[in-house]
Amino acid sequence: MGLIDSNPDTYLPRESGALHTIDHAHAEIHEGNHYTFTHTVSVGTGTAVSVMIQAPATGEVHLVFGLQANLAVTYIFEEGPTTTGGTAIVAHNNNRTSSTTSGTTIKHTVTYGTSLTILENGLLGTQGNPSSRSGGTGEARNEYILAASTRYGIKVTALNAATTVIVNGSFYVES
Repeated sequence: MGLIDSNPDTYLPRESGALHTIDHAHAEIHEGNHYTFTHTVSVGTGTAVSVMIQAPATGEVHLVFGLQANLAVTYIFEEGPTTTGGTAIVAHNNNRTSSTTSGTTIKHTVTYGTSLTILENGLLGTQGNPSSRSGGTGEARNEYILAASTRYGIKVTALNAATTVIVNGSFYVES
């Protein structure tokens, strides 16, 4: 069913008469075009966790990503890096009744070469003696519309030993 229905009771409940609306990203879930992925790993001091996302040749990928770490990390989100290798990450369709796939390539543990453009960087958590160190969580509320057939990299570098890093992504594809 689409977002508009000829039956007003679908969107105008009898008890209130209020119009029910959903945002665009939520509508993409209903249409079977919204996806999520996650990558979790524990690493040591100075080790970089890498996730590469390559947009398909057609359609617009609208990406929002989030990071979590139990200890301090730095991160970079970049456009156009050269990469080799890596292990595939599955992007799950948020409409669990849909068999549609995103056409987007996502890999972890890629090897990065040169980078073209840093779009965002930052620090999560705090440094200090072991009793005062803390982790952090961050979410890029910036929505990025990825260029077709272009690679994007998320690199998270641990500043302490035994750091658990989680990279989450949420995106929809408009054709």
